[in-house]
Amino acid sequence: MAISAQSRPALAAGAIAALLLAAACREVESPEVVTLIGGSGTTDLAQACFVDSAGFLYLAGNTGSDDFPTTPGVLQPAHHPEASKSRQDGFVAKLTPDGRSLVWSTYLGGSGRDHVMGLRVDAEGHVYAVGWTLSPDFPATPGALHRSSPAGADIFVAKLAPDASQLEYVARVDGSAWAETRGSFELDPEGRVWVLGATTSSDFPTTEDALQRVYGGVNDGVLFALSPDGARLEYSTFLGGAEHDTAFGLARHADGTLYAAGWTRSPDFPVTPGAVQERFAGAEGGVPNWGGDVWLARFSADGRRRLFSTFFGGPASDASAGNQPLAVSPEGNAVLIGRTWGRVPTTAGAFRSEPEADTPNPFVLVLAPDGSRVVASTLTSSRGEMSGLAVDGAGRVYHAGRSGPGLVTTRNAFQPEFGGGGTDTFLSIFSPDLTTLLYSSYLGGSGDAQESTRCLWLGPRGQLLMSGDSGSRDFPTTPGAFQERNAGRTSGFGAVWPPSLTAGVGERG
Repeated sequence: MAISAQSRPALAAGAIAALLLAAACREVESPEVVTLIGGSGTTDLAQACFVDSAGFLYLAGNTGSDDFPTTPGVLQPAHHPEASKSRQDGFVAKLTPDGRSLVWSTYLGGSGRDHVMGLRVDAEGHVYAVGWTLSPDFPATPGALHRSSPAGADIFVAKLAPDASQLEYVARVDGSAWAETRGSFELDPEGRVWVLGATTSSDFPTTEDALQRVYGGVNDGVLFALSPDGARLEYSTFLGGAEHDTAFGLARHADGTLYAAGWTRSPDFPVTPGAVQERFAGAEGGVPNWGGDVWLARFSADGRRRLFSTFFGGPASDASAGNQPLAVSPEGNAVLIGRTWGRVPTTAGAFRSEPEADTPNPFVLVLAPDGSRVVASTLTSSRGEMSGLAVDGAGRVYHAGRSGPGLVTTRNAFQPEFGGGGTDTFLSIFSPDLTTLLYSSYLGGSGDAQESTRCLWLGPRGQLLMSGDSGSRDFPTTPGAFQERNAGRTSGFGAVWPPSLTAGVGERG
């Protein structure tokens, strides 16, 4: 990929030439397209991403910009008039496969704070956006489920027409307090939307056949299925014990079973006999009110049976990643990314086994389909948070996030060195057994802000879409991209890595 001189105004011409020469000598795997998307406001974040069967790119998230790029004829072309720049509306956008043009783009929100955290497109082209809202006037549709709390955030599920001209439905789910989702949801073959989230509402609606009808305490995870028309809950259950429980990751296997993950401080979190770790290990150190032990579980396709449930962690605090921490391999292994403030068990030959002191250490875990053993586990070299995970048909593990200096990069990296500032985004790929780093590269500019990746999506043609946010004026966009320059303090971005990376990874570097 050629780096546009316009997109790197802070670099001297000689530095750009040196970068291009170094890339030419290294058999580099580079993004096909990198584009920003945002307005002139303070914060625009691309929280979610998707690639459809035709290769079109979808980005969604939240924006504080009055001039976020939208297109005519969409359901909400303008920022809500009562939402100031300190507030956020959600957004959903569709771009051409080459990332050069908007097909359509719309705001989605009311007068309060609204975040789109998850995104899917069905076979008919309908777009599903899932997130949370604080807006009492968030868009609503007749006949859809509407359970809202005046005391905090609600979870919403919005189904948009393929051209984003109208809403098919918007469902809103909560009890009398707070509920939130990081956007982990799945569509089943019958059109139900399965959503994973968390709540402080003891009266969050559950169904009579729920695994857990009674609220555990402090806050619990929740798993629910919304009917295809958005009108009712077909299934809903709490997931938690007496202490603090989160629920961040949901993934569906080809056989229909559902995998879920998060972290917990509840020694009584429900686990199953024979699980790899049946007892809570502890929550020492770390960030106050963040982390404990990771939990992972597998449920039947209807959510009504717990096939396995386990803790994973040591005496120190451990946590799953917040955004997109879970994926499922073709064999049914659960793959999870997270961080430990101590150490977690690693497997023979792992890429890295010894943690660094005085810093949280990111890790990757592969767990057997029945939850009884660790298939592979390694610490990684990133210096920051991991957000975004994918597994391909060969079982290779793609993970992303943000990192400071010290990330181990490969010979074929697009950007082998840290760009500067707070953190850069990064992409790394491991072999299925987590012993070999197949590809690893920074992607970032020199701005002071923290750049982050928040989503990864493997498209049907082998292209890998990565989304997140950047505050750098010299973020490395590609010539002809929809938006080459950052218009505000922070803009969202989308980066497409080519099928040559996903098909040939490990053959070089």
